Parts: sequence; structure tokens; C-alpha cells
Amino acid sequence: MSLQTPYLTEDALLAMLRNRGALTPLVERALDQAKRSHGNQKRDDGTPYLEEHIYPIVGELLELYADQTIPEELIVGALLHDALEDDPEFTEERCQKEFSDNILRIIKPLTKEKQGTNRTLSQEEIFALNRKHVAAIEHAPENSKLIKLADRYNNLSSVPAIAGTLKAQRYIRETEELFLPLAEKTSNFFYQKLKSKLEELKRMNA
Repeated sequence: MSLQTPYLTEDALLAMLRNRGALTPLVERALDQAKRSHGNQKRDDGTPYLEEHIYPIVGELLELYADQTIPEELIVGALLHDALEDDPEFTEERCQKEFSDNILRIIKPLTKEKQGTNRTLSQEEIFALNRKHVAAIEHAPENSKLIKLADRYNNLSSVPAIAGTLKAQRYIRETEELFLPLAEKTSNFFYQKLKSKLEELKRMNA
């Protein structure tokens, strides 16, 4: 049994947004910024970051709001959720100026602090930091929580690409111990998706 990693092209995402009447000028600006911030970025397995992480996360949120109007700020936040962390030129001040204070409030809790160390952190140390990060997100805006859950589902869906690694084992443990409890309190949609994905991964490794 194999699981496909998520993949969504820009053209496919644009079509989805247009179909939903969600391709607003603000969303277009966020798409442009996402391309500036992540255009040359790759995931650990060498796949393109935009098509295998940023765009699929927006796709998951569109699915969440399949029968409702999706909030514009949720789309923008999803497109920019890693920009503060990965793009030194996209500062908090620039986010406020080019987008809004509210967009900054959504994406800032999703931005992990840079660790002042010259050594590589162990998987246990990363787990401890992520536990602290998720605990902080408990107090973040609802849109931040939804983006984080979509982000985790995307990361968990990519585990087969790094199967057998300590990082893959950490993803599974974090999802069970940190993200399922958050999802249970926040979104049944993501709770069920994360639970189902975990079961698939466990069957693969049985």
C-alpha cells in the first residue's frame, strides 16, 4: 500500500479559487508574496515547496469550507503562514503594511522562533519545542488553528516520502500526542482526516 504525497499546481489552485469566487485582489497579492518567499524552496525530499505544501494547504481549507463562503483572511493566512519564518525580507512590519494587522495576528503564532544554537537539535528536542509551539497556538485566533491543522495534515501526508526516518516517527508521535487533541477541540473535519491518515500510516508499517 502506498500513500500519495499532496500536490497542487498554481493553475489548479487558481481554478479552485475562481470557481469559489475567492480570488480577490488581496488573495492575489498573497499568492505573489508566497511565490517570492518560497519560489525556489524545496522540501526535504527535493519536491517544490509551493506545489507540495503551500498550495495543498489552501486546497484543504477550501474543502473545509465546501458548503460555506471561505474567509478571505483564512486563504491569505494560509498562503503566508511560513513567510515570516522562511523569508527574511518578509518582516512583521512589511506584513502589516502590505496586508493588515489581522493577517499578522493570524500568521505570527504559526511562526517558530529561531533557535540560537549552532548544533543540530535532536528529534526529542524538536518534539519538546513543537509541544510548546502547539500549546501557544491553543490561544491563537481560530484561523491560526485551522491553518496549523491543515499544515500538520499536509506534513503527515508527506511522511511516505521520508518513511523510516526519525523525522517520520516524530511526525506520527506529534500528531497523536499534540495535534489530535488540538483538532478534537477545534475542527472535526481535521480531526477525522488526521485520525484516518494516522491509521493508514500504521497499516503501512504493520
